[in-house]
Amino acid sequence: METEIPNVPDAEMILDGAAESVIKTKNFIFENVIIIFSISLFLMAAVILLTVADISFKENETITSDVYVLEGYSNTDKIMKEQRKEDCSQGLNEVQKLCKKKGSGELGKKKCMKYDCCIWAEYKDKKNKVNCIPGDKAGPSISHANLGYDEYYYKNKKYKV
Repeated sequence: METEIPNVPDAEMILDGAAESVIKTKNFIFENVIIIFSISLFLMAAVILLTVADISFKENETITSDVYVLEGYSNTDKIMKEQRKEDCSQGLNEVQKLCKKKGSGELGKKKCMKYDCCIWAEYKDKKNKVNCIPGDKAGPSISHANLGYDEYYYKNKKYKV
């Protein structure tokens, strides 16, 4: 005695249903080809127009850091050099603060090297950070019995202590 499974479609019914779906889709496309073509043409024209007119829908990026406008760019280097000389002509405490503000790392070293009153000192023991301190070609302005510096840089030239 064989039992039949109710409501199970056979392969022929599945293929007939798929063929009917394809025929309906094909008929829909052929019946509406003018509308589909018109919409596609409109979208392409809109994209081309936006590209040619350089229209963007991105939000403007805002600048969140300090911005300095330098006018008269040709005199900028001269003005900056004068400002650095003026900064270096202050007292030793002010120069110490100025040098300390230069920071650490390669950027700090580059900033430090621009000033006539600052040197970039490197410690003998690598426990301490290298830093910008007051000094000139002759060495550090602050004299201590044991400086702890092995070498220093002044205007990108290396000097031994």
